[in-house]
Amino acid sequence: MFHVPGAGSQKLDHFIRLSWRRNLDYWMNQQAQAKGVEIWQDARVSEINWDDQGFSVVLEKSGRSKEVKARFVVGADGAASRVRHSLFPELQLTCVQVYEECYEQELNLDSNYFHWIHSLEHVPAIIAVHRKDNITVIDFGHIIGHLKPFIAWAKDFIASNHNFNINQKPICQWGCLEPIFPKGLINHTFLPARGNALLVGEAAGFVLPVTGDGIGAGIKS
Repeated sequence: MFHVPGAGSQKLDHFIRLSWRRNLDYWMNQQAQAKGVEIWQDARVSEINWDDQGFSVVLEKSGRSKEVKARFVVGADGAASRVRHSLFPELQLTCVQVYEECYEQELNLDSNYFHWIHSLEHVPAIIAVHRKDNITVIDFGHIIGHLKPFIAWAKDFIASNHNFNINQKPICQWGCLEPIFPKGLINHTFLPARGNALLVGEAAGFVLPVTGDGIGAGIKS
């Protein structure tokens, strides 16, 4: 459901499965391990080098470094991708900040729909609201440096129009960066692959339309 204050609302009927990210990550890890994949928890990629022999990936874990040789590298490491910075430095993504809060209170919005609220006076900022497991999830997004004042306006708007208790504290909150789809992918001046290296999901600038999530785009790409 798309809402534009002063211009009305428009409904798009399309079934989408929603899950908590922690549950999805756990399920994917279980599936990967069942296939024989070795998962290294809390490991961080600090450097990637490429030559005719393949890739050299430097990992940091518990304060120690480890170098791994690889024939293939898949960069599924999000908007701030280390793989992209190391192997595709010419691709400079423009990102927006996204901040999410969760509340027990239900708003006067149809809980069967994912709601996007676009204020024309704050373009390209957005508010997204959906209900999941009896929890109301509210996302605020804006270009870097403009998010904090927009959140204040957005909460006042939701309180005035959708029965939101502005004085309540969220039961959880978090933030992330989300890329804006790069023009190079549209006009074919950039390919998210080089040799045996491939960027997927938000690392390449892909996000799913409507929901804007990167994990689904990562799986598809």
